[in-house]
Amino acid sequence: ISETMGLVRRGTFSDNQRWEITCGMRPLDDAQMFAQQVSAGFSESFYIRMPQTMTKKKIPDNIVYSSFEAYAGGKSSLSISGGAGVILPVGQFIKFAGHDKVYMVVASSYSLGRNTIKVEPKLRKAVVAGEQLMYGAKVTMRVLYGDGAPTVISYADGILSRYDSVQFVEAL
Repeated sequence: ISETMGLVRRGTFSDNQRWEITCGMRPLDDAQMFAQQVSAGFSESFYIRMPQTMTKKKIPDNIVYSSFEAYAGGKSSLSISGGAGVILPVGQFIKFAGHDKVYMVVASSYSLGRNTIKVEPKLRKAVVAGEQLMYGAKVTMRVLYGDGAPTVISYADGILSRYDSVQFVEAL
C-alpha cells in the first residue's frame, strides 16, 4: 500500500500469502516455552495449533471432510465430501492432510451432499481425491518465531513466567 501526496491510497494484490499471529500467552508455571524458544531460535520451525476465528456455528470435532476430487495447485474453488450435511463456515481455517499450508474458507455453500468452498490463498500444491481436510482444533501450522518474539522472560509473583506478546510466522 502506498499513499500519494493527495492522500489517495494505492494497493496491489499478490498471490503470495502467509499467516502471522501475534498473541499473548497465559502465565506458565514452568520454563518449557522459554527453553523451546532458546533452542529453536529464529531458524527452526515448530507446530502450533491455528487459532480459529469467532463464529456462531460450531462444528463437532468428529466430522470427517475430504476432497471430492483431485485439484491442481492454483485452484481456489473446491468440492468437499463428507460432513454429514454440516457446512464448513466462512472464516474457518483448514488444512489438507498432504499440505503444510493453512487456508481460510472465504465462501461456502452446500448442495447435493457436498460443500463447495472457496479458499484463500489459492492452493499452493495439488490436492488428491479423497485427501482429508482438517478444521478447528485439528489445524496445526508450521511456524517460526517472528522478529518481535521476546528474547527474555518476565515473571509475575516470582513464579509464573509471562509473555505479553509473541509473534509466530507461518514457515513456508
